[in-house]
Amino acid sequence: MPPRLRWLTRALLLLLAGPAFAASPGQPVPAEPPVQIATLQWEPYVGEYLDNQGFTTHIVRRAFVAAGRPVKIHFTSWARALKGTSSGKYDAAFPAYYSAERADKYLVSDVIGHSRLGFVARRDAPPIEYRTLRDLTGLRIGVVKDYVNTPAFDAADYLTRITAWDDGANLNRLLIGRLDLIVIDFNTARFILEVSLPEQVEAVTYIQPLLQEKELHLLFGRDRNDLLEAFNRGLRIITESGELDAIHREFGSN
Repeated sequence: MPPRLRWLTRALLLLLAGPAFAASPGQPVPAEPPVQIATLQWEPYVGEYLDNQGFTTHIVRRAFVAAGRPVKIHFTSWARALKGTSSGKYDAAFPAYYSAERADKYLVSDVIGHSRLGFVARRDAPPIEYRTLRDLTGLRIGVVKDYVNTPAFDAADYLTRITAWDDGANLNRLLIGRLDLIVIDFNTARFILEVSLPEQVEAVTYIQPLLQEKELHLLFGRDRNDLLEAFNRGLRIITESGELDAIHREFGSN
C-alpha cells in the first residue's frame, strides 16, 4: 500500500474509533455522574442544616468518595424518598431500618449506624409499664407514615396506631394529650425537644424496655447493584482505615 494511502487509512480508522482513541493522553476523563440520594429531616442522624448534614450523611458521602463517586443529597419526606427510589427518580434512600418487605423491594446496604427505638410518654400521665405489646392495648400510639418499627409491633392489629407525617408532629400531639405514647428513636426525641421545645425536655419519659436497637442502611433501587457494590466497597475502605470510627466518635453516635 502506498505511504499516502496507508496514512489516510489510519486516519479514517481513528476517526471511526471515536474519542477514546482520538483524544490526547492529557485529556480529562469525564467525571462520573453524582449518585442521587434521597433522605429526610431526621435529626440528629440526618438534617439539612446540621454539620455535614448529620453523621449518617457524612458517612454516606465519605464511603462514596472512597469508592470514587460524587453524591447529591435530596431532602424530602420519607414517603417520597422511598417512592422516588422505587420509581428510579433517586438511586437510593437513607437512613433506613431493615425489614423483609424492604429487602424484597430494594437492595439493602451494609450497616452505617444504629438507632434506639422505643416508646415515649408524658411524664404527668399515669405510668405505663409493659412486658408484652398486648399490655398497650387501648392506648393511642403515634407512628410515622411509612416508617418500619418492629415486625411484631407493625403486625399487631389489636393496637391503636395513629399516623403522622413526622416525629415532630407526633411529639406535639403527645404533649397536648392527643396521644398516650409515640414510637420514636430516643436520640431524635431528645434532639427535637432540646432544639424546638426546650421547655418540654423534662415533660416526657422514655419507657423501657426498648422496642429494638435498630441497624441503619441505605436502600438502593433494584437495578442499582453497581452503586450498592460501590457503596459497600467504600464503606469497607473507611472502616478499615479507622475513618468510620472517627466519625462516630466525633458525632457521639453508636
